[in-house]
Amino acid sequence: MSKYNYEELIEQIKNMGIKPSDTVIIHSSMKSIGDVEGGADTVIDAFKDYLAEEGLLLIPALTYKETRKTLLFDIENTVPCIGIIPTLAIKRKDGIRSINPTHSIMAFGKKAEEYVAGEENLISPTAKGGCFDRLADVNAKILLIGVGQERNTFIHAIDEINNLHRVSNKVYQIKTKLKDGSIIDTPHHPLNHTKEDLSVSHHFPKFERILFQKGAIKYNTFGDAKVQVCDAKRMKEVIEELIRLNPGYDLFMDDNIPNTGELTRED
Repeated sequence: MSKYNYEELIEQIKNMGIKPSDTVIIHSSMKSIGDVEGGADTVIDAFKDYLAEEGLLLIPALTYKETRKTLLFDIENTVPCIGIIPTLAIKRKDGIRSINPTHSIMAFGKKAEEYVAGEENLISPTAKGGCFDRLADVNAKILLIGVGQERNTFIHAIDEINNLHRVSNKVYQIKTKLKDGSIIDTPHHPLNHTKEDLSVSHHFPKFERILFQKGAIKYNTFGDAKVQVCDAKRMKEVIEELIRLNPGYDLFMDDNIPNTGELTRED
């Protein structure tokens, strides 16, 4: 087990094929990354600095567990429920947090403000036109660092857009407190869950094999962690083709893919 420094992490980012002009979103497990000088802050610094001039760094800062109970999203203070890296990211003054009361994102870079604009108008977690949906449009790289596809929120966006019934009729009347202290209404409809109240995301790892076969995933490392480097545009193409091949079947609601057509054949 090594102790990694800032410069070594930068080299590993380069080795993943990430370009300084890329849009990159990271889902991460700091425990899997291992021992880093400066801890999780150094991880954020490495990605942020590498992408600072031309690119865009996105860090999910999801708060659904808290805001659906309290019905309040404080954009400066509501702590994410998905780990230490998002928790530290929201404290950064050089980033911008999207106004999404359950599925916010911290954005860093010259295009950050433009990218998160309009999130306050969404009425569901990963709606069309939102930060997660547009990952394919900007050819983003999704890095799953020490975690699997069950943490890939982008698949929720593909699901929501293609299965509009997934959005529940239930509504949480969440209010959002902005940086200036003002309060706005941000009502939110959750996504319907599977039985036993499990999110559909626990079925998402089933896509990994076919996404790899079709060139949507490459494997690498960051620190001690295994990384899935995902091409958002290609991922969307493959999953939407699977939806087309399985008409009338809810592809996201169990661990099976009944019909893969020619997708599993060698190119």
